[in-house]
Amino acid sequence: MIEIKPYMELDENAQKISGITKKDAHTFFMIAKDKDEILGIGTMKIYENYSEFCDVWVCDEMFKMLNHGIGKAMLNFIERREIYHVVSENENISDLLYLLRFKKEKVEIDGFENKNEIFYVNLKGYFDAKCSD
Repeated sequence: MIEIKPYMELDENAQKISGITKKDAHTFFMIAKDKDEILGIGTMKIYENYSEFCDVWVCDEMFKMLNHGIGKAMLNFIERREIYHVVSENENISDLLYLLRFKKEKVEIDGFENKNEIFYVNLKGYFDAKCSD
């Protein structure tokens, strides 16, 4: 069974296979595992007024849809901390960001400096949305 859980640090094995290392005190990880096998890792940064959705790495093309599950888990982790503004500047994961309902727009958030359009989603009510028939 695949589990997706948050981590503050990556162990040496996770760093080695993903190439991801912790960059600062704001960085958190969401790791998808099947038993002890790492299938994917999401990276996010959490600040006082906003969060940055940095990257999602999946070990194999066969698990490509797992990036959506990791992404949703990351957004849930952020929203549970009552942070509703989420930005991303990572064009490499634009397909995933659009799937997660990010939109490209200019935003003004306290503490976040960017004059260009970026990927943005507001999590206020995000998880309350009803499924349509």
